[in-house]
Amino acid sequence: MAAADRYAEVLTDVDAATLKHLANNGMSANTLRALASDLTYLEG
Repeated sequence: MAAADRYAEVLTDVDAATLKHLANNGMSANTLRALASDLTYLEG
């Protein structure tokens, strides 16, 4: 199962919209890179 499918099972549309807003407006580029790295690690 793909990561997006797993997240879709537990996140509501409001949750996803909130996370998207925070990622686009509330995080610096370094924070986004760190988050992406952490998520990749957790996927493994």
